[in-house]
Amino acid sequence: MANVLAAHIRGHASKNPGKGKEISADVQAALTVLLTRDTTHDKTFTLNLRHTWLPKADLTSPAPNNDPDQPPAHLANANLNGAHLRDANLGDADLSNADLSNADLSNADLSVADLYRADLTGADLTGADLTGADLTGAIERGAIVSDANGPE
Repeated sequence: MANVLAAHIRGHASKNPGKGKEISADVQAALTVLLTRDTTHDKTFTLNLRHTWLPKADLTSPAPNNDPDQPPAHLANANLNGAHLRDANLGDADLSNADLSNADLSNADLSVADLYRADLTGADLTGADLTGADLTGAIERGAIVSDANGPE
């Protein structure tokens, strides 16, 4: 099921939606399902959203009734190479070991995100909020970080 949803997202978010436009409701719904799934059954599944256009996407895990025990969005090991995530909300997301190389993360909220060993090679982090993010072991070669708020 996760592969089908990821393929749907890649097929429907492969082009720029246009200036000022956000992703479609069906793509956001598919993202929400992927991010809130029980990952204990994933076995060898790796989320592949490479080269997708997801501007202003909400990639946080929605907490029903503001449940503080709701786990963060699970994007560990995800392939987001070249993804367009400008202004995306990735706050508190688990992006450990994710491939974010050449991704557009400009003005993205990555506050308190787990970026442990993430590949940020060539990523555009201009204006991104990295406050409290864990960048331990992250590969940042060639990343653009002007005006980004650094981790504390």
